Parts: sequence; C-alpha cells; structure tokens
Amino acid sequence: MTAHNNSSACTASNPSPSPLQLPEVIVQLGYYLEGSDLINALVVNRTWHSLLERFLWHTTKLPSEWALERTPDRYPSRESIRRNCHWIRSLFCPESPLLKELVPACTNLKVLEINIVTQMIILLLYQNAHSLVSLTRQATVHQPTQQSGLQLKLFTAIASLIRLRHLRLERLEVTAEEREAFLETCQRLETLFMTAFIWNIPDTCSVEFPFIQQLTFIKNKMNPTLELEFVARCPKVRFFRWQPTRGLPKEQTTYIQTLLHTRLKSLRTLAIPYAALKDRDIAVIVQALPSLVNLHARSSQFGALSAMAIVESKANLQELDVCECEGASSEMIQSILNSCPDLETFGGDVFDMKDLDEGEWRCKRLKKLHLSIMSSRGHEERPNDHAKMYDQLAALTELTVLNLGDVSRVAGGWYNWLELTLSSGLGRLSPLTNLEYLTVGRIHPPLGKAEQAWIQTHLPRVEVLGAIV
Repeated sequence: MTAHNNSSACTASNPSPSPLQLPEVIVQLGYYLEGSDLINALVVNRTWHSLLERFLWHTTKLPSEWALERTPDRYPSRESIRRNCHWIRSLFCPESPLLKELVPACTNLKVLEINIVTQMIILLLYQNAHSLVSLTRQATVHQPTQQSGLQLKLFTAIASLIRLRHLRLERLEVTAEEREAFLETCQRLETLFMTAFIWNIPDTCSVEFPFIQQLTFIKNKMNPTLELEFVARCPKVRFFRWQPTRGLPKEQTTYIQTLLHTRLKSLRTLAIPYAALKDRDIAVIVQALPSLVNLHARSSQFGALSAMAIVESKANLQELDVCECEGASSEMIQSILNSCPDLETFGGDVFDMKDLDEGEWRCKRLKKLHLSIMSSRGHEERPNDHAKMYDQLAALTELTVLNLGDVSRVAGGWYNWLELTLSSGLGRLSPLTNLEYLTVGRIHPPLGKAEQAWIQTHLPRVEVLGAIV
C-alpha cells in the first residue's frame, strides 16, 4: 500500500512532458511555419525562440549596395550574418557587400539565385557543392567578362555541384572551352532554363541528357534547328517552352519531323507563346510529337495549317491556348472543339455564332473555356443564334470556368456580342452546376439585377467577374 502511494505520488509530481515541450517536436514544427505564424511562435517562450530562430534565416535575401547604404537598419548586421549563415537554405543574392560574410560558413544552401558573377559567388558555389539543388543566374543586363577566365571558372564551379537538378541561366555565352563543363552539368539536370543564351553542340558529340524533364529556351541567339537537336537529346523531357527568334528552314522539314517523332516520345506539353515560328512550322511540330496533349500557342502565328494538324492528328489534345492569335479564325475554333473529345481547357478569341454546326461539340470534358462570342448576322437571326449558342454551352456540364468576352484584342469593326440576358437564353445554362467562375468582360448589355438573381439561385457556386450593373 505504501509502495503504491509512493508510486502515485511520484507520477503526480513528475508528469509526462507535453509533446510541444520536446525540442525535436518544436524544431519539426518550425518547418511548417511561415511569416506571421513563425513570428508568433518565436514569442511563446525562450525555449521556442532559441529553437525556432534558425527558421528566420532559411530564406534570406541580401540587400544590394544601394539598398544597404540608404536603409541599413532594415537588414541584419555583418556579425549576425556571420553567426547565422549556416542556417540559410535559400539565398537570393544581388551584388551585395554582405556576400563575403557568407564565406566560409554558409555551406548548406539548397537554392541560390544570383545576378552578377563574381569570384565570391564562385567560392560560394564550391563550398555548397554537396548541397545546392537549384541555381539561377537571372541577369537584368548583360555582364561583360571583367576578369580573364571568370566565366570558365563559373561553369567549372557549376559542374562541381553534384546535387544540382535545376539550372536557370540568362545572358551567357558558352565558348568551346566551357562547353565540356556545361554538358557535364546538363547530364544531371531535371530542369534547364536558358534565355538570351549562345551555345551549340558539335555534330560529333553524342552526349544525351537522360534526366531533363522540363526545358525552357527563350530568345536564344542560335539556329532553332540546333535547339531542337538539343531537345532531342532529352528522351524524358515532358515540358518544353520555346520562344525562338526565327522560323524553321523549310528544306529541313522532313529531318525535323523524323527527329521529333523518333526521339521525343515523352513530350506532353509544348508552350510557344510569342514564338517567331510560322504557321507551317507549328503544324510540322504538332504532327511530329506523338505524345503531345497540351499546346500553349498564345500570341503566335497559329493558323489554318496548325488547326488542320490538330484536327487530323491530335484528337487526344487536353489543353489548347490560341488566344491573341490573329490567324485563329472562328471556323477553326468550331472545327477544333468538334474534333477533340478529350479537351479540358480551351482559350481562343472571337467566335462567331453563325459558325456553329448542327449538333453538340465533342469536347464534353471541357472544364475551362475562354471565348469572346459574338454574332455577325442581322437581328432576325440573332434569337436563333443565341438559342443554339446557349444550348451548346449548357451541354458542357463539367465546366468550372467560363470566360465570355474577356479578350484583350479584337479585329476592327462593330460586334454584336453575346447577350447575357434571361430573354436571350441565359436560363438554358442551368445544367452548369459545376461552374465556379463566370467572366463576362465584353458583354452587351451588361449583366442586370434579374440575371444576377437567377445566377445566385441556379448557379450558387458561381463568382461573377466584370460587366455587372
């Protein structure tokens, strides 16, 4: 009895600690705290503050010399940076006078973003050779080589980053002596982004890049055929964003088709916004890619040949964006929507109701539709046009986003835009019970109170944006 009482008293006087008092639990909690939540956690007590202070340093942006001179009190002191830089995991680093405080203690970086290449940056790369996963050189201006061999040292240092998987480089030229280090790096990458870049691979080189899955080339100063040959060395690439500055040579059409068809069997998404490719070039590429399901061609020269390529060979397309494409006519839009049953997202500009065929569109899986719907016919035909258009939209029962009339650019002339009124057929849209967003930016007359009330009653999940009176 006495022993039992003593045991009970001991248990009462030494209760099990709360999990939130255990240091290892507090530290794990810190990985999920950001912003004001982290600040609030720091003031819970001294223990929490001492264990969680490190997370204030996980993402650090060093000030530029200009910012440090004008507002020095807004930034950590040099001593504070030297004492805590080993906690930094993501560093955004302009040409800062504080950069030298990171050497040699900052050795656990995973993400590094720089603009100017200096000897200090190269030292920082070497001391994070075993931890750095992502590197970005995002230059706002071209940096001429100020020291002999500095760029070669940069590429050599990048090649030493054994864990590097994501690389973004801007405004650099890979010379012949730097090429080997650059290609060695590319063989480990999963993501590669290059813009305003100058480089090439000799025909005698057989190297491949087996891990690259996302590839972006923006306005590189090189032959577009050579860029496609680089892409063809990436057998697992699934996403390719490309903005070449000129079109493809017509005499190389067969070679390019064969190259893409045989080598790029994993490429599912092609983004070519603002590309200088001709309509014929886009058609050639679309037909050649066997697994293409997403095409983003905003503000490109997408036209009749490209549309025909989709209708004839890409019925399995899931996403298509041809907004702001002057060559994408209303007839083409009708043909595409009637030929792609797997389409889930479509973006286009002006669609004329007179181009509607009899029967429903085949794209019954459509979830997001962006169209500026109008009628070019007289008042006698407009009621029938509206009824057919509303019935067509009502059949798309999986729609979550319907963007009607919100285009930034249309051809000159007067348009009779779709009337979003109950008298014109708005009530026919009641089957769209999944609809969440309705944008009506270019509608005449604007959405009235009766129409708003009907939407609130029959489509309660909808948030209406624009053109409301």
